[in-house]
Order: sequence, then structure tokens, then C-alpha cells
Amino acid sequence: GAGRAGTAVRLGGVVGALVQLADDALFEQHQRDPPVDDGFRRKRLCKVADASKWHKRGKALELMLEDRLWDSEDRCYYDWDFAKDAFSRVLTPASYMPLFIGAASKDHAAGMAVAAKRLMPGWPTVSYDHPKYNPTTYWRGRTWLNVAYIALKGLKYYGYDDIADAGKKTLLDWVEKNDGIYENYNSQTGEHLGCPLFSWSAAFVIKFIEDWDSPRETE
Repeated sequence: GAGRAGTAVRLGGVVGALVQLADDALFEQHQRDPPVDDGFRRKRLCKVADASKWHKRGKALELMLEDRLWDSEDRCYYDWDFAKDAFSRVLTPASYMPLFIGAASKDHAAGMAVAAKRLMPGWPTVSYDHPKYNPTTYWRGRTWLNVAYIALKGLKYYGYDDIADAGKKTLLDWVEKNDGIYENYNSQTGEHLGCPLFSWSAAFVIKFIEDWDSPRETE
């Protein structure tokens, strides 16, 4: 349809063409293998008691996340190092997962917005100020579109559009200046790294373009 065809036009160039090809392939697969009838799915999966149980467990996990993974000193979410019995104090895009899933309080989201300067402009897999940061090391400083999307979309959900939109623009500019969609990128120069024609990178290029302004799904 027009929305799908517009993807390549909005992005343009080689990247736009690649996104269009990926989108066409997904559309053709959907046409060839349609999903199970929604009515049938609801009849099979509509277990109200189970849904209530898992909803309660999910809410309990959200509270634990807020209580145990928020570092009030640094005002960041961090992993907990069980060996050291202390926060890891390593800021990564994954630290923004509480915003992405809607578990963060407004105050904690504000703290993460301030911390974002440590990951701007390229949203590498470890913050620029970390002693082990290296822009070409696999999970110690390259930019991966999938985890960067989670962080930026989380910030956007909480109203920090200026930070989120700037990050999106940087990443899509990097994608477009290369000769295809790659596994990851140098977080200082934007040069491509890893494998070419990488599927989950392509998927998140589509997410950045087509799903960027959509609200968080609610129950």
C-alpha cells in the first residue's frame, strides 16, 4: 500500500531500497502464510485466571526493578553485580528498558534523560565515559540499532522527544551514508562494522521509520 511504498521515499537511496525489499518480503510472507484466525486464537488463549496471575507477577517484577535496580546516587538504572553485591555502574542502552516497558517513575525517567548525555550521540553498547569503551569492540562500544531503539523509544514514551529524535536522526544518517544495512556501527564515526545486510538491523530501521510516533501499547 501507500504506507509501505512511502518508506523508501522517506528514507531514500540504497537504504530506502533495502528497507522496501525487506518490507515487501514480510508482506509477501504474510500473504502466503496468513496468521491463525483471531477468533480461534482468542478462544484458545483467553484464560482469564492465568492472565490475571501473570499480570500480577509482572507488576511485582516492575516494583522490584524500581526498588533494586535504581541507583539513587548516580540516578541511573544499573545491573546488580551479585559477586560484588553492588551495582555494576555500567550505563548501556539496556539501562533504559524500564522506560521502554513503562515501569519507570517520572522522577527516574528524568534521571535517565540526564544520563543520556553519556550515550549521545551514537548510543553505543557501553557509555562513552566507561574506561573499557572502544568504538569498534563488539559489545564494548559499537552501536547496535536494536538496543539503541529500545533506549530512544523509551525516552520518547516519557516525553523526551528532543533526545530521542536526535538519536534517531544520528543513527539513520549513519545507516544511509553506508552502502547497506550492517550488523553494527562505529559509535564515533558511524562507519559500518560487522556483517552486511543484517536482518535485525533492517528490522529496526523499519521500526525507527514506521513505528516511531506510535504510543506504547497498553492493556
